[in-house]
Amino acid sequence: MASARGCLKFSLIGCGALILLSIAGTAGLMAFVTAGSRDAEVRREAAAAAAAPKAIDAVAVDLTRTHPGRVLLDLRQGEFSVRPAEPGAGLAVHAEFDETAFALEQGFAMAPDSSWTAAVSMHRTISGFEALVRQIRGEKLQARVTIDLPADVPIELAAAISQGGAEIELGGLWLRTVDLTLQQGGCALSCREPVREPLARMRLDGRMGGVQAERLGNLSPRILELSFGMGGADVDLDGEWRNDCDARISAKLGGVSVRAPRDLRIEAVGPIPKDVNVPAPRPADPEVPEPVMRIEFAKSLGGIDISQ
Repeated sequence: MASARGCLKFSLIGCGALILLSIAGTAGLMAFVTAGSRDAEVRREAAAAAAAPKAIDAVAVDLTRTHPGRVLLDLRQGEFSVRPAEPGAGLAVHAEFDETAFALEQGFAMAPDSSWTAAVSMHRTISGFEALVRQIRGEKLQARVTIDLPADVPIELAAAISQGGAEIELGGLWLRTVDLTLQQGGCALSCREPVREPLARMRLDGRMGGVQAERLGNLSPRILELSFGMGGADVDLDGEWRNDCDARISAKLGGVSVRAPRDLRIEAVGPIPKDVNVPAPRPADPEVPEPVMRIEFAKSLGGIDISQ
Protein backbone atom coordinates (compact mmCIF):
# COMPACT_ATOMS: atom_id res chain seq x y z
CA MET A 1 0.00 0.00 0.00
CA ALA A 2 1.29 3.43 -0.83
CA SER A 3 2.44 5.74 1.94
CA ALA A 4 1.11 9.26 2.54
CA ARG A 5 2.85 12.15 0.82
CA GLY A 6 2.08 15.86 1.23
CA CYS A 7 -1.55 16.28 2.19
CA LEU A 8 -2.53 12.85 0.87
CA LYS A 9 -4.12 10.95 3.72
CA PHE A 10 -4.75 7.33 2.80
CA SER A 11 -7.85 5.80 4.26
CA LEU A 12 -10.59 3.30 3.61
CA ILE A 13 -13.05 5.95 2.44
CA GLY A 14 -15.01 4.66 -0.56
CA CYS A 15 -17.52 6.24 -2.88
CA GLY A 16 -20.70 4.84 -1.29
CA ALA A 17 -23.83 4.51 -3.46
CA LEU A 18 -21.52 4.28 -6.45
CA ILE A 19 -22.96 3.52 -9.87
CA LEU A 20 -20.75 0.88 -11.47
CA LEU A 21 -21.45 0.00 -15.08
CA SER A 22 -19.74 -2.47 -17.38
CA ILE A 23 -16.61 -1.01 -18.95
CA ALA A 24 -16.72 -1.13 -22.75
CA GLY A 25 -13.58 -1.17 -24.86
CA THR A 26 -10.47 -3.27 -25.46
CA ALA A 27 -7.66 -3.75 -22.96
CA GLY A 28 -5.29 -0.85 -22.88
CA LEU A 29 -7.70 1.59 -24.50
CA MET A 30 -6.72 5.06 -23.39
CA ALA A 31 -9.39 7.14 -21.72
CA PHE A 32 -11.28 9.82 -23.59
CA VAL A 33 -10.18 8.84 -27.11
CA THR A 34 -13.30 10.45 -28.54
CA ALA A 35 -13.37 13.45 -26.25
CA GLY A 36 -13.04 16.96 -27.61
CA SER A 37 -10.17 19.38 -27.50
CA ARG A 38 -11.29 20.87 -24.18
CA ASP A 39 -11.02 17.45 -22.52
CA ALA A 40 -7.54 16.92 -23.94
CA GLU A 41 -6.61 20.34 -22.56
CA VAL A 42 -7.84 19.36 -19.09
CA ARG A 43 -5.65 16.24 -19.19
CA ARG A 44 -2.61 18.17 -20.38
CA GLU A 45 -3.06 20.85 -17.73
CA ALA A 46 -3.64 18.27 -15.00
CA ALA A 47 -0.53 16.33 -16.02
CA ALA A 48 1.57 19.51 -16.11
CA ALA A 49 0.32 20.69 -12.71
CA ALA A 50 0.74 17.24 -11.16
CA ALA A 51 4.33 17.17 -12.40
CA ALA A 52 5.09 20.60 -10.89
CA PRO A 53 7.78 20.66 -8.20
CA LYS A 54 5.36 21.88 -5.53
CA ALA A 55 3.05 19.25 -4.08
CA ILE A 56 -0.21 19.86 -2.25
CA ASP A 57 1.41 20.36 1.13
CA ALA A 58 0.03 21.99 4.29
CA VAL A 59 0.90 25.49 3.07
CA ALA A 60 -0.89 24.89 -0.23
CA VAL A 61 -3.94 23.47 1.54
CA ASP A 62 -4.14 26.59 3.70
CA LEU A 63 -4.12 28.77 0.58
CA THR A 64 -7.11 26.83 -0.83
CA ARG A 65 -9.11 28.02 2.19
CA THR A 66 -8.57 31.73 1.51
CA HIS A 67 -8.08 32.36 -2.22
CA PRO A 68 -9.94 31.37 -5.42
CA GLY A 69 -8.55 28.59 -7.56
CA ARG A 70 -8.96 25.83 -10.12
CA VAL A 71 -9.21 22.08 -9.53
CA LEU A 72 -8.17 19.78 -12.39
CA LEU A 73 -8.96 16.07 -12.11
CA ASP A 74 -7.73 13.34 -14.46
CA LEU A 75 -9.13 10.13 -12.96
CA ARG A 76 -9.12 6.72 -14.62
CA GLN A 77 -9.75 3.05 -13.78
CA GLY A 78 -11.04 3.43 -10.24
CA GLU A 79 -13.78 4.50 -7.89
CA PHE A 80 -13.94 8.24 -7.31
CA SER A 81 -15.82 10.57 -5.00
CA VAL A 82 -15.87 14.38 -5.18
CA ARG A 83 -17.61 16.23 -2.36
CA PRO A 84 -17.63 19.52 -0.38
CA ALA A 85 -15.11 19.80 2.42
CA GLU A 86 -16.18 20.72 5.93
CA PRO A 87 -16.67 24.49 6.51
CA GLY A 88 -13.32 26.19 6.94
CA ALA A 89 -11.37 23.24 5.54
CA GLY A 90 -9.17 23.31 2.46
CA LEU A 91 -8.59 20.93 -0.40
CA ALA A 92 -7.97 17.33 0.69
CA VAL A 93 -7.35 14.04 -1.09
CA HIS A 94 -7.94 10.63 0.50
CA ALA A 95 -6.88 7.52 -1.38
CA GLU A 96 -6.48 3.77 -1.13
CA PHE A 97 -4.80 1.89 -3.98
CA ASP A 98 -2.27 -0.77 -4.91
CA GLU A 99 0.93 1.07 -5.82
CA THR A 100 2.09 -1.88 -7.95
CA ALA A 101 -0.83 -1.29 -10.30
CA PHE A 102 -1.84 2.39 -9.96
CA ALA A 103 -0.22 5.80 -9.70
CA LEU A 104 -1.62 8.82 -7.89
CA GLU A 105 -0.02 12.18 -8.69
CA GLN A 106 -0.83 15.61 -7.33
CA GLY A 107 0.55 19.06 -7.88
CA PHE A 108 -0.05 22.68 -7.02
CA ALA A 109 0.76 26.00 -8.70
CA MET A 110 0.22 29.53 -7.41
CA ALA A 111 -0.20 32.66 -9.55
CA PRO A 112 1.18 36.11 -8.60
CA ASP A 113 -2.27 37.14 -7.33
CA SER A 114 -2.30 34.08 -5.00
CA SER A 115 -4.95 32.29 -7.04
CA TRP A 116 -4.03 28.64 -7.40
CA THR A 117 -4.36 25.55 -9.57
CA ALA A 118 -4.45 22.09 -8.00
CA ALA A 119 -4.31 18.87 -9.99
CA VAL A 120 -5.00 15.26 -9.05
CA SER A 121 -4.26 12.42 -11.45
CA MET A 122 -4.99 8.73 -10.92
CA HIS A 123 -4.39 6.03 -13.52
CA ARG A 124 -3.49 2.37 -13.83
CA THR A 125 0.16 1.66 -14.59
CA ILE A 126 -0.24 -1.91 -15.83
CA SER A 127 -1.93 -3.12 -18.99
CA GLY A 128 -5.52 -4.22 -19.08
CA PHE A 129 -4.38 -7.78 -19.82
CA GLU A 130 -2.10 -7.88 -16.79
CA ALA A 131 -4.88 -6.45 -14.64
CA LEU A 132 -7.21 -9.19 -15.86
CA VAL A 133 -4.65 -11.92 -15.14
CA ARG A 134 -4.04 -10.61 -11.63
CA GLN A 135 -7.77 -10.47 -10.95
CA ILE A 136 -8.16 -14.07 -12.14
CA ARG A 137 -5.47 -14.97 -9.61
CA GLY A 138 -7.66 -13.47 -6.91
CA GLU A 139 -5.92 -10.13 -6.46
CA LYS A 140 -8.11 -7.14 -5.68
CA LEU A 141 -6.86 -4.32 -7.88
CA GLN A 142 -8.89 -1.52 -6.37
CA ALA A 143 -8.27 2.19 -6.50
CA ARG A 144 -10.43 4.56 -4.47
CA VAL A 145 -9.95 8.31 -4.35
CA THR A 146 -12.03 10.88 -2.46
CA ILE A 147 -11.49 14.58 -3.12
CA ASP A 148 -12.82 17.24 -0.73
CA LEU A 149 -13.35 20.62 -2.41
CA PRO A 150 -13.04 23.84 -0.36
CA ALA A 151 -16.45 25.43 0.15
CA ASP A 152 -15.41 28.93 1.26
CA VAL A 153 -13.67 30.21 -1.88
CA PRO A 154 -14.76 30.44 -5.54
CA ILE A 155 -13.36 27.60 -7.64
CA GLU A 156 -13.46 26.31 -11.19
CA LEU A 157 -13.81 22.53 -11.49
CA ALA A 158 -12.73 20.56 -14.55
CA ALA A 159 -12.71 16.76 -14.43
CA ALA A 160 -12.10 13.99 -16.96
CA ILE A 161 -13.17 10.62 -15.53
CA SER A 162 -13.09 7.33 -17.42
CA GLN A 163 -13.20 3.55 -17.05
CA GLY A 164 -14.64 3.59 -13.56
CA GLY A 165 -17.38 5.00 -11.39
CA ALA A 166 -17.82 8.38 -9.78
CA GLU A 167 -20.05 9.94 -7.15
CA ILE A 168 -20.01 13.76 -7.24
CA GLU A 169 -21.80 16.09 -4.80
CA LEU A 170 -21.60 19.84 -5.46
CA GLY A 171 -24.15 21.23 -3.00
CA GLY A 172 -23.09 24.28 -1.01
CA LEU A 173 -19.88 24.94 -2.95
CA TRP A 174 -18.82 28.29 -4.39
CA LEU A 175 -18.43 27.30 -8.02
CA ARG A 176 -17.77 29.48 -11.03
CA THR A 177 -17.70 26.80 -13.73
CA VAL A 178 -18.07 23.02 -13.85
CA ASP A 179 -16.73 20.98 -16.77
CA LEU A 180 -17.22 17.20 -16.50
CA THR A 181 -16.30 14.56 -19.07
CA LEU A 182 -17.35 11.00 -18.23
CA GLN A 183 -16.49 8.03 -20.39
CA GLN A 184 -16.69 4.24 -20.16
CA GLY A 185 -18.25 4.11 -16.73
CA GLY A 186 -21.00 5.49 -14.55
CA CYS A 187 -21.57 8.65 -12.56
CA ALA A 188 -24.01 9.81 -9.90
CA LEU A 189 -24.02 13.62 -9.85
CA SER A 190 -26.03 15.68 -7.38
CA CYS A 191 -26.40 19.15 -5.90
CA ARG A 192 -28.55 18.73 -2.81
CA GLU A 193 -28.43 22.39 -1.76
CA PRO A 194 -27.94 25.67 -3.66
CA VAL A 195 -24.39 26.74 -4.42
CA ARG A 196 -23.12 30.10 -3.14
CA GLU A 197 -23.61 31.85 -6.48
CA PRO A 198 -25.14 30.79 -9.82
CA LEU A 199 -22.65 29.15 -12.14
CA ALA A 200 -21.46 30.95 -15.23
CA ARG A 201 -21.32 27.65 -17.13
CA MET A 202 -21.80 23.93 -16.66
CA ARG A 203 -20.85 21.29 -19.20
CA LEU A 204 -21.62 17.60 -18.79
CA ASP A 205 -20.39 15.23 -21.48
CA GLY A 206 -21.03 11.49 -21.17
CA ARG A 207 -19.85 8.73 -23.51
CA MET A 208 -20.21 4.94 -23.35
CA GLY A 209 -21.74 4.83 -19.89
CA GLY A 210 -24.55 6.04 -17.69
CA VAL A 211 -25.18 9.28 -15.83
CA GLN A 212 -27.72 10.05 -13.14
CA ALA A 213 -27.89 13.74 -12.22
CA GLU A 214 -30.15 15.17 -9.52
CA ARG A 215 -31.21 18.71 -8.55
CA LEU A 216 -29.01 20.53 -11.02
CA GLY A 217 -31.28 23.55 -10.64
CA ASN A 218 -29.40 24.30 -7.41
CA LEU A 219 -26.37 25.07 -9.59
CA SER A 220 -28.45 27.58 -11.55
CA PRO A 221 -26.00 27.73 -14.49
CA ARG A 222 -26.37 30.60 -16.95
CA ILE A 223 -25.06 28.30 -19.70
CA LEU A 224 -25.79 24.56 -19.61
CA GLU A 225 -24.39 22.03 -22.10
CA LEU A 226 -25.55 18.40 -21.88
CA SER A 227 -24.11 15.96 -24.41
CA PHE A 228 -24.46 12.17 -24.31
CA GLY A 229 -23.51 9.41 -26.71
CA MET A 230 -23.50 5.59 -26.73
CA GLY A 231 -25.11 5.53 -23.31
CA GLY A 232 -27.90 7.00 -21.27
CA ALA A 233 -28.55 9.84 -18.88
CA ASP A 234 -31.30 10.74 -16.44
CA VAL A 235 -31.10 14.47 -15.62
CA ASP A 236 -33.19 16.19 -12.96
CA LEU A 237 -33.27 20.01 -13.19
CA ASP A 238 -35.16 20.53 -9.96
CA GLY A 239 -33.81 23.01 -7.44
CA GLU A 240 -33.55 26.74 -6.79
CA TRP A 241 -33.22 28.47 -10.16
CA ARG A 242 -32.05 32.05 -9.68
CA ASN A 243 -31.61 33.19 -13.27
CA ASP A 244 -32.37 32.39 -16.90
CA CYS A 245 -30.39 29.69 -18.66
CA ASP A 246 -29.25 29.09 -22.24
CA ALA A 247 -29.01 25.33 -22.72
CA ARG A 248 -27.97 22.87 -25.40
CA ILE A 249 -28.94 19.19 -25.17
CA SER A 250 -27.57 16.64 -27.63
CA ALA A 251 -27.82 12.86 -27.89
CA LYS A 252 -26.03 10.51 -30.29
CA LEU A 253 -26.48 6.74 -30.25
CA GLY A 254 -28.05 7.05 -26.84
CA GLY A 255 -30.83 8.63 -24.87
CA VAL A 256 -31.29 11.38 -22.35
CA SER A 257 -34.28 12.02 -20.11
CA VAL A 258 -34.63 15.52 -18.66
CA ARG A 259 -37.09 16.48 -15.93
CA ALA A 260 -37.68 20.19 -15.34
CA PRO A 261 -39.52 21.78 -12.40
CA ARG A 262 -42.90 23.38 -13.00
CA ASP A 263 -41.66 26.87 -12.16
CA LEU A 264 -39.01 26.81 -14.90
CA ARG A 265 -40.26 28.03 -18.28
CA ILE A 266 -38.99 25.92 -21.18
CA GLU A 267 -38.54 27.53 -24.60
CA ALA A 268 -37.12 25.78 -27.66
CA VAL A 269 -34.52 27.60 -29.72
CA GLY A 270 -34.18 26.69 -33.38
CA PRO A 271 -35.63 23.57 -35.04
CA ILE A 272 -36.97 20.81 -32.81
CA PRO A 273 -35.80 17.32 -33.85
CA LYS A 274 -38.40 14.71 -34.64
CA ASP A 275 -39.84 12.88 -31.62
CA VAL A 276 -38.69 15.56 -29.17
CA ASN A 277 -41.66 16.93 -27.27
CA VAL A 278 -41.17 20.28 -25.59
CA PRO A 279 -43.62 21.15 -22.78
CA ALA A 280 -46.01 23.87 -23.86
CA PRO A 281 -45.23 27.17 -22.11
CA ARG A 282 -47.78 28.34 -19.60
CA PRO A 283 -49.15 31.90 -19.64
CA ALA A 284 -46.63 34.20 -18.01
CA ASP A 285 -47.51 35.81 -14.70
CA PRO A 286 -45.97 39.30 -14.62
CA GLU A 287 -46.32 39.42 -10.83
CA VAL A 288 -44.39 36.17 -10.33
CA PRO A 289 -41.66 36.05 -12.99
CA GLU A 290 -40.31 32.62 -13.73
CA PRO A 291 -36.78 31.77 -14.79
CA VAL A 292 -36.56 30.77 -18.44
CA MET A 293 -34.50 27.98 -19.96
CA ARG A 294 -33.93 28.39 -23.70
CA ILE A 295 -32.95 24.99 -25.13
CA GLU A 296 -31.28 24.14 -28.42
CA PHE A 297 -31.64 20.46 -29.36
CA ALA A 298 -29.47 18.13 -31.43
CA LYS A 299 -29.75 14.38 -31.86
CA SER A 300 -28.54 11.63 -34.15
CA LEU A 301 -29.75 8.07 -33.69
CA GLY A 302 -30.59 9.02 -30.16
CA GLY A 303 -33.53 10.12 -28.08
CA ILE A 304 -34.31 13.18 -25.96
CA ASP A 305 -37.25 13.25 -23.59
CA ILE A 306 -38.27 16.46 -21.82
CA SER A 307 -40.89 16.34 -19.10
CA GLN A 308 -42.23 18.88 -16.62
